[in-house]
Amino acid sequence: MHFIWSTMRAGRSGRFGQGSLSTFAVASINYPKGYTVTISGGRVVSAPNSSTLVVSQSGDPATASVTVAPR
Repeated sequence: MHFIWSTMRAGRSGRFGQGSLSTFAVASINYPKGYTVTISGGRVVSAPNSSTLVVSQSGDPATASVTVAPR
């Protein structure tokens, strides 16, 4: 699973700031042994292998990305 998104607000009136949260549903049927996460522009703040992956934005990136891979 791979996502890339812009941190620009709707209407292009600035960017979401540091600490803004993004959530992703992670189905355990697809990751029965858990998963690893690679992130650009953020950090994981949810529990390891949670069914809801929560990413907190770090700094002021124009885009952020997350890749989830099986263990």
